[in-house]
Amino acid sequence: MTFLADIRDAVGSFADRAVDLTLPLTCAGCHRAGTSLCGDCRMALAARLAAGRDVPAGRLAQQPGALQQIEWCGSYDGITRRALERLGDAGERRVSEPLGTAIANRWALAGTGGDALIPVPAPADRVRDIGYDHAALLARVAGRRLGLPVVEALRRVPAPDPDPRFEVVPGRRIFGRSLVLVDDVVTTGATLATCAAALMAAGATAVSAIAVAWDQRQLTAPRPVLA
Repeated sequence: MTFLADIRDAVGSFADRAVDLTLPLTCAGCHRAGTSLCGDCRMALAARLAAGRDVPAGRLAQQPGALQQIEWCGSYDGITRRALERLGDAGERRVSEPLGTAIANRWALAGTGGDALIPVPAPADRVRDIGYDHAALLARVAGRRLGLPVVEALRRVPAPDPDPRFEVVPGRRIFGRSLVLVDDVVTTGATLATCAAALMAAGATAVSAIAVAWDQRQLTAPRPVLA
């Protein structure tokens, strides 16, 4: 982990303690007071994500775009969805620990390795609203457990169309490295493919991706390709 990442984590821990003093906590799973995720719900979430991705046979006929591999830990529903909403929308950064751990466990089990983790940057307005980039938090937790550095190498580029565009931040170590994108939810895979294309254009040798969950409800086209 880099020095700047250490500083960010320290600031985040201070912010957590400040929130504890001002806002009542409730469990994301059962709404029990006093904790962001109680012990019972933490175990339930871990068991659900450890069960692996629930994908209909033949869904992944090929990887989207330039991605070498794409993985996720489970489906976007139940306690997994509630925990991700707490992290990405409600500013509950403590939920990143079990979710990032699930990413690390899944990638250690099914991933093709890699030299660094690259978080998919959240929109600027969301970062401004909740005070952090949730994908970066997930990547840092996973990176600690996998022994991989986290490089915040991508940034969003303003675009006239609704589809996000990305570019590599100058000076980031990308060339000649095998990289793993980290995100919270994958739907069609288009955002991950766009990020992979930017990294490959900057000299990465391979790009894979892993997310906490797959939201199959967003797939409207009956294609056997996640693209």
